[in-house]
Amino acid sequence: MKLPKYPIHQLDEFTYQFLSRGPRGDFEMRVLFTQEFAELPTNIYHLAFGCWSYDLQDIDDVVELRNKDADKVLATVTHIALHFLRQHSSAFIFAQGSTPSRTRKYQMGVAKNLKEMPFNIKVKGLVPGTASEPEPRWADFRIGINYKAFILYARV
Repeated sequence: MKLPKYPIHQLDEFTYQFLSRGPRGDFEMRVLFTQEFAELPTNIYHLAFGCWSYDLQDIDDVVELRNKDADKVLATVTHIALHFLRQHSSAFIFAQGSTPSRTRKYQMGVAKNLKEMPFNIKVKGLVPGTASEPEPRWADFRIGINYKAFILYARV
């Protein structure tokens, strides 16, 4: 990808680390992939990312760093998701922000990174239900439509 991104470190099969660097300092960021429905034979992985909290020993996905590097952070997370898909070619990566505004921010990041994704990568967005069609549905990602969540996967 041509967009600037941070160097990454893969800590284990499902955990990645990088540093957000900006005017507010350096912050350790983590990206975790957790298999959903582990009791079933599925390949759905939830992508979670945020600032690593040493106190909680977990990701803090609520804190707002305001480190003026959001585009670089989102490009790095996209790069990590693509790396994960290369290692797990049958995986489906589910992503949703911890708040609607974060989901919207992630959507803008997907839109910026869309042109640079390999041709075999597919992105779908969860379209909210409407009065005439109350059930949410998955649709091919298009710029200008608001989504509730995203699925990223490799086409075979």
